[in-house]
Amino acid sequence: MASPFATLQSAYALPQPLPGPQPIGPSSVGKAGAKLRIASTKLKRRSGRIAIAIVCPGPSPCKGRVSVRTLAKIRLGTRRRFVAMTARRSYSVPAGRQRTTRILLSADARRLLRTRRRVRVRVTLDPSRGNNVSRNLTLNR
Repeated sequence: MASPFATLQSAYALPQPLPGPQPIGPSSVGKAGAKLRIASTKLKRRSGRIAIAIVCPGPSPCKGRVSVRTLAKIRLGTRRRFVAMTARRSYSVPAGRQRTTRILLSADARRLLRTRRRVRVRVTLDPSRGNNVSRNLTLNR
């Protein structure tokens, strides 16, 4: 025979504790397959270098190469000489973090920015694992 107090005991049972805040760290930041991205919206030249902010949202660190190239070939000077500005550098970003990578511009690129106020460029991230990520930005003098 069932106890008459069985239903009362279940009605007055202690509530389960709520889950506490989850720890933030490399193992819990970002979702699986989260994409590497370029956080910069504009680029500005300082001391012959440009700074590009890269975000690695995944659970593992991101490494690879970043390259900057003009969207089109641009005439430099009065001679029939066209310049496609290129610059490359390797990067390493810890998991779940943002890091700024500074790239040294070539002499032709610095000369191009002296003659033009702004240049449209494509920034491409070539990670050691995964697909390339590109973004078109404006490089200002």
